[in-house]
Amino acid sequence: MIAEQLKKARLAKGWTQKVLAEKIGKSISVISSWERSIRQPNEETMLILSQLLETSFTNAKQKQSSKKSLSSTTKKDNAKKTDAKKANAKQSKKQVNVKKTRATVKKEKVEKKSKTVSSSTQQKPISSDTQDFEFLMKNE
Repeated sequence: MIAEQLKKARLAKGWTQKVLAEKIGKSISVISSWERSIRQPNEETMLILSQLLETSFTNAKQKQSSKKSLSSTTKKDNAKKTDAKKANAKQSKKQVNVKKTRATVKKEKVEKKSKTVSSSTQQKPISSDTQDFEFLMKNE
């Protein structure tokens, strides 16, 4: 594998990742990602690495390119699945928001009705004229 060959060749020269990075104009994190098989150097960089490290990566590159084509197909499939999951999650979220909105509207209607009912059942304060009239009616 390229990652293993790259690391072995670099260590055989006695170079740190920093030294190699400086020689090819890349960052240490790029070298590290190559050596951990997170990323792969492009063909032009592979040629530069081959010359600097005095080794050949061709066999590994051929094996890697066949794996890469398989992994790119898998990545595309995974991306489609992820997109579908995101779309489903988004739709579910919309449905939840609609349900919340409906629940909020119902709650507001119930509160409004209860306020109307409670205000209509409340007795109005009796004025002094009405009190006098009721007093007279009782005493007759």
